[in-house]
Amino acid sequence: MACQISVCNCTKRGVSRISATSRGRVEAVIDDAKVSLTGGDLTVEAKAKPAITSWTIAGTGQVAKSDAAAVGLSGAGAGNTNLLAVDLLAAISGSSAVSTDGAVSIVATDESKVDANAGGVGLGVTLGNSAAVGVTVGAARSVVKVTNSVRSAIDSSTVAARGDVSLRAESKQSVASLGFGVAINVAIGGTTGVSVAGSGAFVSTTLATATAAEILSSAVTAGTGGAGSVEVRAVDTPTVTADAGAGSFAGAGGIGRAHV
Repeated sequence: MACQISVCNCTKRGVSRISATSRGRVEAVIDDAKVSLTGGDLTVEAKAKPAITSWTIAGTGQVAKSDAAAVGLSGAGAGNTNLLAVDLLAAISGSSAVSTDGAVSIVATDESKVDANAGGVGLGVTLGNSAAVGVTVGAARSVVKVTNSVRSAIDSSTVAARGDVSLRAESKQSVASLGFGVAINVAIGGTTGVSVAGSGAFVSTTLATATAAEILSSAVTAGTGGAGSVEVRAVDTPTVTADAGAGSFAGAGGIGRAHV
């Protein structure tokens, strides 16, 4: 960009932002029912595998040139916000009566996945025959919040199985976040050069999940005469990776003075 006047003031900016939200409810329920099964197992299973992938990139390049004094300003900012709220329920409830010659398995599994990435890159070059002043900024922000609930239950019901009875609630969320900011500025003036570059990156990941496996106000019999096993298990094994990085470079040149 060229400006043929005594002073050149040039400004460039780039901004990018994304907001992603996934909400839902997954249920596998026997409610207020009578179920009698001969010669087989009974399985009640609820499983969710929602996925959010977001890329937010902003970039800007600016060149300011003048036969006299030149001033150049440039900046780039990128951000994304990702919200995941899924409720899973696998249950026998509501005064149900369930009997089977085999085993009873009630399973709720959450395998949610979030991949969030944001980057801001700014480049500025300022050239002036007398004075040159350049400022460049690059910044990024990535936010992830997961508020899922996972529940496996026998609630206010009667369950009789000749095999084993198993309740499992499993949370296996996977969250990966990346944020990076880069700023490069060069200012060269015939007498004075002033160059400023700044960068920043912010990454926030919040997991506020609830995982429960429970038997409430119910009568449960496993095996003939109660000789079988009853397993009630809740497992929470999330995987979280969060990375943030920022870098900046400022270079100034002038016959008289140079400042960075």
